[in-house]
Amino acid sequence: MRRGASYFGNGDYERAFADVNQAIDIDPRNFKAYSNRGILYTIQREYERAISDATKAIEINPKFPNPYAVRGNAYQGQGDHDRAIADLTKAIELDPKSAGAYANRANIHAIKGEYDQAVADSTRAITIDPKLVGSYVSRAGFRAQKGDYDQAIADGTKAIEIDPASTRAYVIRANSFIRKGDFDRAIADATRAIEINPKDPNAYDNRGFAHGRKGDYDRAIADDTKAIEIDPKLAHVYRNRAMAYDQKGDYDLAIADYAKLIEIEPKNFGDAMSVGLSRFVKGDFERASVDLLHALELRADVYAILFRYLARARSGEGDAALAELAENAQRLKVRVWPYAFIELYLGKRSPDEMLAAAVKVSDRCLTQFYVGEWHALKGNSGEAVAALSGAVGICPKETMEYRTSTAELARLKS
Repeated sequence: MRRGASYFGNGDYERAFADVNQAIDIDPRNFKAYSNRGILYTIQREYERAISDATKAIEINPKFPNPYAVRGNAYQGQGDHDRAIADLTKAIELDPKSAGAYANRANIHAIKGEYDQAVADSTRAITIDPKLVGSYVSRAGFRAQKGDYDQAIADGTKAIEIDPASTRAYVIRANSFIRKGDFDRAIADATRAIEINPKDPNAYDNRGFAHGRKGDYDRAIADDTKAIEIDPKLAHVYRNRAMAYDQKGDYDLAIADYAKLIEIEPKNFGDAMSVGLSRFVKGDFERASVDLLHALELRADVYAILFRYLARARSGEGDAALAELAENAQRLKVRVWPYAFIELYLGKRSPDEMLAAAVKVSDRCLTQFYVGEWHALKGNSGEAVAALSGAVGICPKETMEYRTSTAELARLKS
């Protein structure tokens, strides 16, 4: 099988198949040949054949660890994670120094969301083979999933020391820097990943997100666009780009991205809400009310209820909008802040009462905005301008209250 093994390394699978088939023809009990053919079938995603060959090898020699690992990997390919773990565990029992079996089992634990077990298996693989760069990279990813960003960065750094061309290590480290709020270092790592592999969408995704958090929306949009060109199925990148367009005031482009998102994930409440808000900020109240109704069909949310009411009221459906507001309010099982603004619009609270009760900056932001909207609906333009101006002065610029207040002021003053 030496010649066949060299064909494995060269990627000449056709000749490798020929060799293992010949070995089996010569000796039908050649368990290593069955195991190797199982590897070839797994590479070609012919998992049933891989499982069959690995099982045959196990029947011939149940003490040989390799076919358990082969069958475990094939089960993983089929999505049968429990059987995969069972086989890889057996391979480890027979060969406790199999770094590859630990590494593969770690990945399956991670797929199942079992990150503690994934970290433990990766650590064992690294203990056996301290130069196993893939396990450092994987452990970095698992630790990042657990929120252990400093340890994830340390693992990414070690992986890069071993293999300076490890794109994935740079990408994972960049993501961890993002989580820590260190956007400059995230951008540096993502840029290095792009230099190594200009076709990695995750590197553009990370860099675009970091640019967006720094307020550099043009660069964020450019990177998000590149990531989408490489992989059009990355739904969250459309979301990031839509948010950047929103921040720039390019609402038509934001709406187009949210519409694409809704095609991909039609039951995502956040996207339905976001497209409705973008239309509201743009002043397209009728279509905003339709989108917000869709959001409410997905979830009874107080903000969706409030903006659905405002959109309908601004479209001239005052009485119907108010009746629906009262009806929607009954859908809320928990009536906590900002439920009080529903009571404001239903006439159960006064604007002065709301303003007096708002103490924290975040509460004052919301109150200035919703009181401003209350005055706008009543035709009190001076009071509306004053309250909305207050919102612009204290609301963070990335919030919907800031963007909506800015747009409403422009409409009121025109």
